[in-house]
Order: sequence, then structure tokens, then C-alpha cells
Amino acid sequence: MFGMHCAFTYGVVAACAAAGVAPHALLIAGPPGISAPIERAREKAALPLINHAPALPHVRTFWIDDPGSGSTTQLITSLRPDVIAVACFRRRIPMATVRIARFGGLNVHPSPLPVGRGPDPLFWTLRRGDGSAAVTVHALARELDTGAIYAQQTIAYQAGIREAELDTRLASAGGVLLAETIMQVMSGTAVPITQNDDRATYEPPPSPDDYVISTTEPVERAYTFIRGIAERGYPITIRTSYGSEDVRDALAYHLATGSDSVNSPDGDWIQFANGRLQVLRWR
Repeated sequence: MFGMHCAFTYGVVAACAAAGVAPHALLIAGPPGISAPIERAREKAALPLINHAPALPHVRTFWIDDPGSGSTTQLITSLRPDVIAVACFRRRIPMATVRIARFGGLNVHPSPLPVGRGPDPLFWTLRRGDGSAAVTVHALARELDTGAIYAQQTIAYQAGIREAELDTRLASAGGVLLAETIMQVMSGTAVPITQNDDRATYEPPPSPDDYVISTTEPVERAYTFIRGIAERGYPITIRTSYGSEDVRDALAYHLATGSDSVNSPDGDWIQFANGRLQVLRWR
């Protein structure tokens, strides 16, 4: 299993293990530039730097950098994997590495593929703010996020959810799907479905312009987006009829009409297309 020091990897590993498919080894992205895999002591947390890591005492854990390097492929070959799985990794896994595994490779991606290909799907899910998220288990392929789909689940979320909570929910669902898919692949009952490239969308890493919203948008969507990504610590710019406001969080919204902006002790209210949004300004 390839992963990162992040809650998504933790959630997928924990849910997959709870469903009866614990990883044989974890290959975690370590400090960039390390020349060879570094095995972590067994008594350390299964996922270093994550305080609430699952208790997997029999799982060997390694820091790696390049998944296609000779030393990494030598390690993977020695582990004799049935399946290589990925849940958030900073580099593409080469197909030569994937082919080491007896049954190939799988990736857990938090979007409804083929919609939402790209490195930061949760940002764009919250940017759309339509209350629908998804997680997909698909085959690793030469191009990122393009492999055949084995399983997919849609998850509804409420306006105002934080990114961390949505990330955890998708990871938990993805871990269960991954466990089911691995068992199906190894039993020969899996039915992969080729992605429809005509429906595919690619969403790049967000740029500063993607943190800008307008008061012409529905207030519910603005509330969902700002609340969702507030913990990233970047200012979100709201363009109003009188100029621009930088905010760091959204507190509440009401469907109403009125003036563009009203000050209050608890936060400022800004008028949107169909209601007012209470925000905390960026100081």
C-alpha cells in the first residue's frame, strides 16, 4: 500500500483493515530525495506522524521517495505482493512497478470518476458545493486516474461541512470498497468498467483565482465552499458590488435580500444573489 502522512491514507488503511484486508506493507512518502527505502521500527506508529494511526503491529512500514527506483522495486519484489494499492501518493506509480503485483494495482480516488480527475478533488467538490461527493476504486493505469473502475460510492454531505470531515468520510467508504475490490479481484469475480473519456473532466491544482467567488453566486454554495476549505488557511476573496473582501471563514447564512454588507459584533454579513452570508474577515 502506497500512501502519505495524511488522514485520507489513514482512513483508507483503517477501514480496509477493519473489513478484513490489512496491508502486508505500507510504503509511505518520506523525506524527498532519500536514496533507498527506510524501514520504520515496528514499535512506531503504522503511519508515522499521524497520532491516531491504526494499530497494525504486524505491518512493515517503509519511507520511500521514488516508487520506480531500483531499490524500491527490489523491496516490492521481495514482499511478493498480490495487489498494489494507492491511497494518496505524491508521485505516479510506474506500470513496471504495478506489474510486480500478481493481480496488478488499485487506486482510491475521492471523486466520481471519470469526473474529477486530478490531484485535489476535494477542493473542487467543495467549490461546486452541490452536496454530493464520491469515492472511486479503479485500476492503476499509465495515465493518472484513467484506469477501469471497479467500485464507486456517492456520499451526500451537508452545507458547512469541513474538508477534514468530508475527507474522513470518503476515506472510510473508500477503504471498505478497496477491501471488497481486492477480494473480488483475487477471486476472479471483479467486473471492471472502462472509463468514458467523453465524460471525463480534469481539475488542476487550485490557483489563486480559484479562491475568488462573486456575490452573484447562490449563498448556500458560497457558504459550503468557504466553510469547507477554511482550515487550509488561505484567504477567500469575495467580489461584491462595492469591491472585494478577503475572508477566512463563514459562520452562517440566511436566504434573504438586503444591502451588500452589514457589520455585526459576531461577524460581517455580505449580500449574495439569494441571501446573506456571515463571514469572518481576513485580518
